[in-house]
Amino acid sequence: MFNALHGFALPLLLANRLLRDPLMWLRLALGILLSLSGVVIGWRHFVKNFAAMLRDTGTAAYGPT
Repeated sequence: MFNALHGFALPLLLANRLLRDPLMWLRLALGILLSLSGVVIGWRHFVKNFAAMLRDTGTAAYGPT
């Protein structure tokens, strides 16, 4: 089951390449979008926490003012 789903080697799709290729491209695009959304969420979280840390300590990014 794992190999069939991850290799996209399902009998219906192996018999019909015109159906298989667009579905593979769709899975690729969805995976990239999911990865990019994780990067954006992580970056926003990092920036928010870094700004709060600087605000709480009273220091600038390059040392005390």
